[in-house]
Amino acid sequence: MEDLVYWIIVSVMVFGMLYYENNGTFRWFAVLGAGIGMSVYRWLLGRFLVEWLSRFLLWLKHLLGRFFRWILTPWRAAGNFCRKKVNVYRRRLRRRGRTLKKRLTVQLRLFKIEMRTRCRKVEQEQEYGQKKNRHQKEKTE
Repeated sequence: MEDLVYWIIVSVMVFGMLYYENNGTFRWFAVLGAGIGMSVYRWLLGRFLVEWLSRFLLWLKHLLGRFFRWILTPWRAAGNFCRKKVNVYRRRLRRRGRTLKKRLTVQLRLFKIEMRTRCRKVEQEQEYGQKKNRHQKEKTE
């Protein structure tokens, strides 16, 4: 599929170049010559050139990989060292966060209990005050 897309794109580009270079005149011998040239290349040189170029690029990739691995080794070691230190501090912070959450949860529960008891006392005092007021009104009547 990639070959078909490639050849369609190349054909359009070659057609455009020939049309532009020949001042709008399309010459079939130029198209025929390009087609024959592509066919001869494919049958004679294509396989060998692609194989040789693939090997060369793989060798170059291997060589560059080794070079960059050699260059980046100190940075990788420093990164590993820093990552370990960061993980230690992250674990400590996580533990402290959990402990703090537990303490705050306990404090919140105690606060809620205290607020409930205070609200009850206030309600009881209000009820007592209302009863007292009623009692005094009854006495005055």
